[in-house]
Amino acid sequence: MLRTLSLILALAAGSPTWAAEPHPLAAPLAAAADSARQARRIQLELDDLHPLYGGDRYVLEGRVLTHTHQPRGGKPPVETRVTLSSPQLQELAALLHAQALWEQRVPEDKPRPDESRTTLTLTLDGATSTIWERHNDLVANDRLVRVRGLLASWASPS
Repeated sequence: MLRTLSLILALAAGSPTWAAEPHPLAAPLAAAADSARQARRIQLELDDLHPLYGGDRYVLEGRVLTHTHQPRGGKPPVETRVTLSSPQLQELAALLHAQALWEQRVPEDKPRPDESRTTLTLTLDGATSTIWERHNDLVANDRLVRVRGLLASWASPS
């Protein structure tokens, strides 16, 4: 009731004084950037697979990053697993938070011919968010491509 009254008064005054509620992932990701313990609770899946052209999927559970590469042409997938350090997890959390990667910024539209979408699903402290970008727009959007690049650098054999 009080919030409704405040809203009505703010609208009547002509200047909104309320702020949008922060997303439930915003604070936990900010905390994970500073806390190794919190960062280890991030669950993530970045799916950049196309049924015809192959691609990559990254899954982070705890400290274990699993990378599945599906070559083009129906060849068998190649899977690698690496254990990430606490500083790596915190770096990832900082990137996810800085890019606000819980926000879907690409508007929904009719699928384009031969369209492929890259999706990112994040879960932390019971909050989950799934966002997507068109594969052909990843570089221009400069969001999911950063996460993919970071994960790929860790998953690549040295």
